[in-house]
Formats: sequence, structure tokens, C-alpha cells
Amino acid sequence: MKRDIGGTDKRKRLAAKGRKLYGVLLLVCFMSVVSGCKWFTVVKIDEAGNPSAHSGAAAAETGALDADNYVGTIWNDKVIPYMTDKAADIVAVLKDMKANPDAAAEKYGARQGNFIVKGQGKALSVNRESRAGTMDVDLPPFDGRTDVKIQIGPVIKGTSIRDCLEFIKFDDFKNQVEFAQLSNSINQKVNDDVVNKLDFDTVQNKTIQFMGAFTADSSGEILITPVQLQIAQGGNS
Repeated sequence: MKRDIGGTDKRKRLAAKGRKLYGVLLLVCFMSVVSGCKWFTVVKIDEAGNPSAHSGAAAAETGALDADNYVGTIWNDKVIPYMTDKAADIVAVLKDMKANPDAAAEKYGARQGNFIVKGQGKALSVNRESRAGTMDVDLPPFDGRTDVKIQIGPVIKGTSIRDCLEFIKFDDFKNQVEFAQLSNSINQKVNDDVVNKLDFDTVQNKTIQFMGAFTADSSGEILITPVQLQIAQGGNS
């Protein structure tokens, strides 16, 4: 019997084309599913350790939100009055945190492990090894040791201010990218309007007054993001 070699080759070619077409269809279906998932978002991290909302697809997604403008409209009318009303004395807060962290959080804490505080102290030194600069502060009774650090930029890290404000809720924003963009704009406001106008080159051993927020974590370091900061005894204000 004569073998149908030509027919066999034709069937093999058709089968190969079918497998290729099936693979293409699978890829198209997968991409359609992924593109339709609202939760599927790639978020880049900026130099401050915050999710970045200022590049590529993220910026396109946020569209309607002008975070800088929004922060500008609420800063003096809502943010400062709210924090002024809620701020607790930093010395009392740290004393109670040392004695009983849970009780202190219940008494003084804002949302998500954040505390709104105010106080005064003595500036010990300024740390500018990185762009996320800080100032070491000794609180009363003065012993020459660092009790807290205050962020002085130009990079302001974290989300303490955003997260301590009860009138700012994640559900009021389009997605996590917009929420991150809001925090970035708040931190930029702190840098531009709070710390950037002060002279930290001559601050050592001067009295400083502050109001701000910090997030309690396992490191034990108290890193305050200020919304108000003044330098006394001949310093800028």
C-alpha cells in the first residue's frame, strides 16, 4: 500500500497552525482579563520611600486629582486647625508610651499608630548625610541626649500627616495611586512652607518649638514630620 506522505505533512502543518492560533487566543484573553482588573496596579517607589504617582501609567490613571491644589486648599483651613486641636504634649506622650504603649495609643493616638504632638526642645545637631535630613532634639528636662528627630528635608519621608487626619479617607480617592499622590503633596507642602524657610546652619543649641505627627514603630525612633516649626533665641521664625 502506498503511503499518503503529502496528506500527512498537510495535517501536521494544520495542527501546528492550530496550536499557534490557540496560543495567540490564550494570550489575548489573558491580557484582556489583566487590563480589566482594577486592582492590578504597578506602583513605583520614590526616593522618600513613598509610592510614586508622578510617572507614566500612574499619572494617567490619577487624571482628575490635582493633589497640590487640594492640599493648598485644606492646609490652613483644615489641616492646621485639626492638628492644633488634637496635638498633645510630646513629653507626656513619650512618658506614657514608655510606661504602657497600648494605654498611650488609646489616650493620645490618632489613626494607624500615628500621634499628633507639640512641644519645645533644644536643637542638638542637624543630620544631612542624605537628602532626608533630620534635626536631633533634646526635650526637657535637658540631658544632652536625643529624644526625638524632626524631619527637615528636602526629602520628607512617610505618611504620618496624611494618616493622622480623620477627615482624609482612602475611600474618597480613586485608587491607591491618588492616595499616595496626596501624601507626596502634603510632604512637599511641609518642605516648601514649613522647613525650607528656616536656617538650620545656626540652629545648634537654640530652642525650637514644633507641632507635627509621628508614626510609632518597632524601631523606637520618634521621627516627627512638622506642620509648624520655629527657631527661637535669634533664629528664624
